[in-house]
Amino acid sequence: MISLTNFTKLFFWAGLTLGVVSCTSTDDSDEVPTTPTSNDIKWVANISTGLNGSDVLKASTPVFDASNTGYYLLQIDATSSNDINNRHDVYVTAIGTDSIQKWVSKITNSTISFLDDNFLAYSDGKIVVLLQNEMICLNAAGGQELWRKNIHREYTKNEMAISNQKVLYVDSEKHLVCFNLTDGTELARIPLDNITTADIRASRVVVCGNLAYVTASDISNNTTWYSKMDIFKIDQLTSLSAPLHTYTFPYHFDPKRDLAVNSKGQALAIVKNVYDSPYDYKLICIDSTGTEVFSTLIPDDCTQVLVDAQDNAYVQSDDQIQKISSTGVVLSTHSFTSPDFFSQMQLLNNQTFYAFVGDNSSSENVRPGIYSMGTLVEQSRKGEWYPYTQVSGSSIDISNQNDQRAEYNTEFNFALEHTVDAEGNLIGVTKNKIYCLKNYNQTLQNNAWSTDFGNLQGTQAR
Repeated sequence: MISLTNFTKLFFWAGLTLGVVSCTSTDDSDEVPTTPTSNDIKWVANISTGLNGSDVLKASTPVFDASNTGYYLLQIDATSSNDINNRHDVYVTAIGTDSIQKWVSKITNSTISFLDDNFLAYSDGKIVVLLQNEMICLNAAGGQELWRKNIHREYTKNEMAISNQKVLYVDSEKHLVCFNLTDGTELARIPLDNITTADIRASRVVVCGNLAYVTASDISNNTTWYSKMDIFKIDQLTSLSAPLHTYTFPYHFDPKRDLAVNSKGQALAIVKNVYDSPYDYKLICIDSTGTEVFSTLIPDDCTQVLVDAQDNAYVQSDDQIQKISSTGVVLSTHSFTSPDFFSQMQLLNNQTFYAFVGDNSSSENVRPGIYSMGTLVEQSRKGEWYPYTQVSGSSIDISNQNDQRAEYNTEFNFALEHTVDAEGNLIGVTKNKIYCLKNYNQTLQNNAWSTDFGNLQGTQAR
């Protein structure tokens, strides 16, 4: 998936062993061959040139607009020889489908040395960045700053959603905050009446149509999570607004787990059914009136839920996946034989999905595969040399070329972030390059949805 800093995130690529010793004499400035023998490469963009030549330390999940331009949130180390504050500069850059860097904008410098997931969104020609202490809105056409707000998020899982020209997020003082997307005017600051007196440790905000589903979680002294879901009508939000409906979770809703919404306006949440059991998890469905629709046992330690165009849900853990109907019926289950593990998936329009499987005992041979959405069984898997195949022959030139390709393979598979763009291409963000790998005519499924990837523009809305 994956990023050394976002190990649990997309694809679980960590630890790929290529089996070929990289040539230490290869110049780091060497570019990827323009005519590689592998047919997997679509383009490669060099991004360090727009970042003062610095390597990228961390990257957030990129988002893509309707033309498939990608917007990337990147962090570099900007500490000078006399700087004791460990400064890190944060940039946003736009890369087109021709690999050309359209613009790059430095948005902040900070001693905060991290970026977390899902803090970059695209909506109506604007890019909104959510950092720990600032929200910044940029013009997507040229990267110019439109507005900036000081905010407070003590914990990084307080996410945002954009819908109806409004930006929604939950601050750490238990408020649902609403800004005007156009100019940043604050439209509402609504207190959330949580169960304990502690500050909110994490929240999720997802939107379906004109309804916002807001989960807020805090933790008691015995480390039990208490959570509830408030449902608001977006076009009527003011600071005096009360939720239309509220659902209090009778289960342990760990905010690290996923929250999704289907086309019917029903929220889907992964919860631990019994707090002190490490294996007892459920997928629960909550409708727009705050009523529980169904509760279905799912594989243990699930972290992700996706929804396809027919509102079937897919949940996955490290070694098992399950397909569940819109009424809560388990349609199919597929387990992976230990020591294999299964990673995060992305639904495609030909009733298959991308996913990754590897050897859990040695973290070797983690490669992308294609799986059936019906049976959940693997149909094909990419070769060991991915994305660059090895060249046949034993000459010194060929040996040097293979060493270089092994180096490129390692760089891609240990990328800071992996994701899928609007056309279904695989994207890898490395310390100085962005790789785009062809989708083989398997585009993303229309109307499929997940908080991370199904809503490609990253708005957390459908």
